[in-house]
Amino acid sequence: MRHALVSIAAAILALPAAAAEPGVPIRPGQWKISTRVTVSVAPIPRTREITRCIERDTLHPDELTARSTYCDNVDAQLSGSTLTWKITCREQMKGNTGEGRVSTDDDSLSGEMKLQGIEQEDGKRMVVTTTWQGERLGECE
Repeated sequence: MRHALVSIAAAILALPAAAAEPGVPIRPGQWKISTRVTVSVAPIPRTREITRCIERDTLHPDELTARSTYCDNVDAQLSGSTLTWKITCREQMKGNTGEGRVSTDDDSLSGEMKLQGIEQEDGKRMVVTTTWQGERLGECE
């Protein structure tokens, strides 16, 4: 279970999202995005940094999170330059829920996503927190 939650939360910038979902405005160009994943039951956070050319002028939740067979990003809402969404899961991951938020300006982005697992034997819920920090480096290479 922990591995599945970490896998969902840790992968970033997957395939492009469906155009029907709202996206947050972003300035196209070369971006460096750092991701930090913390799991409430694991002592050491996982970090990852990527550099990627973003060619469109909007960023969707599915571009920040991994595509999952069992969880979906839903109910995306855009307010100014901040996008929020909820995460719902089914089948093997049923009972897991979460929410995310990302904000952008011309040259930076920041965000956080929390995914809460189902209650464990000790009565606690495992929480996976993913944070993003990004900066625009310039035009795409």
